[in-house]
Amino acid sequence: MKASNEMPEQAMIVDQMTQAFIVPSDAEGLRRLMQQADADMAAGRLADAEAALRAGLQFAPINPACLRRLSQIAAHRAQWAAARDWAERAIAAGRDPWSHNQLGAVHLLAGELDAAEVAMQRMLSIFPNHVAALRRLSEIALRRGDPASAITWARRAAAAQPTHPGPLYQLSTAQIAAGDLDAAQATTEQSLTLVPGHAPALRRLSDIALRRADQPGALVWAEKVVDAHPDDPWSHFQLATVRMAGGEFKEAEAATLRMLARAPGHVAALRRLSDIALRRGDTATALSWARAAVEAAPENPGTHYQ
Repeated sequence: MKASNEMPEQAMIVDQMTQAFIVPSDAEGLRRLMQQADADMAAGRLADAEAALRAGLQFAPINPACLRRLSQIAAHRAQWAAARDWAERAIAAGRDPWSHNQLGAVHLLAGELDAAEVAMQRMLSIFPNHVAALRRLSEIALRRGDPASAITWARRAAAAQPTHPGPLYQLSTAQIAAGDLDAAQATTEQSLTLVPGHAPALRRLSDIALRRADQPGALVWAEKVVDAHPDDPWSHFQLATVRMAGGEFKEAEAATLRMLARAPGHVAALRRLSDIALRRGDTATALSWARAAVEAAPENPGTHYQ
């Protein structure tokens, strides 16, 4: 996020390193390790990412960003006690809203909705009206099956950050959960006035059309987002989703292969290719793609499920 109360983690690393009182040479070493860890995490190489982060802690033992990422890795492995511990250590390391947000995320992923709400309310007490906390509370309400409360929290987030499309995306998610597709579409179109051509918004409009059983409309929006963001893997994924919904498996496969070309080893693409093969009745090819997904991300439970 770009707003002042929702800085990207990379942008906060310098401040966090200052808090950790490390010398400039160590700061550069930490920055390189963090970048390496981010790349490894994005590729699903969790063991490599963990090794880089633990090496980073040698430079800055109380660096909140390192501690948060270690929490994320533990959560990805469903090691909830470890994930909570790393997040709590990040909170203790310094006054940083993102550490509280990570603890809330861990609780939410673990299905501990009450604990997640407590963590977010605590975050709001320290960082009033923080957009990430408001959005997280909307997510928690959705998980509880309470779209009305989710909409309320998302509206508060949108009011707190009126120039950013992210809270409006959360609001449209809640409106879809409430079954109000007209409101979701209006909200998404509003977000496009803030950031014309915003990829998540265009994908959302395609998804709304699909939910209305409007296959041609969904395809138009999906093709628009691919044209606007040809290097964005998730835009190709949305196009493949639309093609699959229409039973166009050859076109879905082509879109997914384009996604894979832009993001080699992308687990979602590999799993989608396995699913397409299954839908075609080609179990041998489906198994081959599923095995490739497991090899690409062996610690991702979803790949083994596929």
